[in-house]
Amino acid sequence: MQDHIGFMQDPALVNLLNGEQLIFADKIKKTNMYEWTQERTLVITNKAIYNVHKKSVKRTIQIREIGGMTKTVPPSKSTTEFTVHVPSEYDYRFLSGRRDQIMKILKTLYFLEHNKNCPVFGVPAKDLKEYTTTEKDMKKGNTRFPLPEFRDYKEDTFGNANDGLANPA
Repeated sequence: MQDHIGFMQDPALVNLLNGEQLIFADKIKKTNMYEWTQERTLVITNKAIYNVHKKSVKRTIQIREIGGMTKTVPPSKSTTEFTVHVPSEYDYRFLSGRRDQIMKILKTLYFLEHNKNCPVFGVPAKDLKEYTTTEKDMKKGNTRFPLPEFRDYKEDTFGNANDGLANPA
């Protein structure tokens, strides 16, 4: 468990988890569809990702609903930005100095849920605005999921030539 903010010390916050096992908790920045960043508490359990503000859950994403993740890569100077893709809803765009830790946890939970590697994309953009499907995009039927050429097979955590995600090169 990586509780960087003492989340488990507050009974009111613990109750928000409905008995799920805390894996990670930290303060992060969330970028909304208007390009504003907002400080939020990111909580990851064995079942879901929670966006917590003050003492209420603003959004819950079940691990099984994750469709992949995208992160900025060089020459981008941003080393903290990443997006969690949620094809059934809209994406979540974050900034965190613990990006790699968070992504590793989510890749592991994705594997446990789907028995295959979570698709991770690396884009050399200055930010992930063009690679994050917003609520407005969903209403219009648009998606900003990255193209296959941005798929980063080096991010695959679990090697299995039969998982359908082996590097085709």
